[in-house]
Amino acid sequence: MADETTTLIDKTTALVDDAAEKALKLKDDVLAGKFSLSVLGFIGGGITAVISILSIFSKLFSLDLVDAVITIYLVGFGVCIVILNSTEVHEKIKISPTYRLKLFYWCKFLKRTWGRGLFYFFVGTLLITNFNLVNLITGAYMLLLGAYCLYAGHSTATKLSELKTQPEETLKKKFKSVATDGKISAQGFKELAGKFDINMNDVEASIAFEGFDENDSGSVSLEEFFSGLESSGNEGLKGIAANLSV
Repeated sequence: MADETTTLIDKTTALVDDAAEKALKLKDDVLAGKFSLSVLGFIGGGITAVISILSIFSKLFSLDLVDAVITIYLVGFGVCIVILNSTEVHEKIKISPTYRLKLFYWCKFLKRTWGRGLFYFFVGTLLITNFNLVNLITGAYMLLLGAYCLYAGHSTATKLSELKTQPEETLKKKFKSVATDGKISAQGFKELAGKFDINMNDVEASIAFEGFDENDSGSVSLEEFFSGLESSGNEGLKGIAANLSV
């Protein structure tokens, strides 16, 4: 009996250690930018919408009208999050980019990483108020995703500020060296930063790129690039960096 108990304890300890090791690796991978914010957001929005749709009728039948209204809101918020993050998966899901542009038009703060982070925080807090296991897990996921958005935005802003000191002619020359047909993609933005010894991961490059791609066209021209640098007046890139990190 004692041997069986010892074996059980050893197996449990091994499982906990393995889970802790995998959790640390996952944290390192997330912080290193190996997971796209769009994919993580799409997953969170989809789960939020599905679990909220499934629980609407039970809320209505129990005459819990306050929770029912919150759940209906969560359906809408989940759908908005899916649309917001549809760019990297729309070829499979077939979501029209028009809906995303309309969402940015009516909710301009969602264009910025800090805006998405705060929105995810808000949705996460609504989810955990339902006090059931699935909602608690999903709410915790959205809260962590919101924190990750704020962290990634701040990290991106810090690295972007280094571009401000570069001469205009040098920026033009190196921009053209990575451009295709006079425009750059998010990956091109990463390469451009690398030419100035600014090490960006894929998530940071995507955040920086979206800050300059104001019309959501999927590419940034030289004119858009310099317009982005100057769009915050005398602050230059500092103002854009503030938008990404505040």
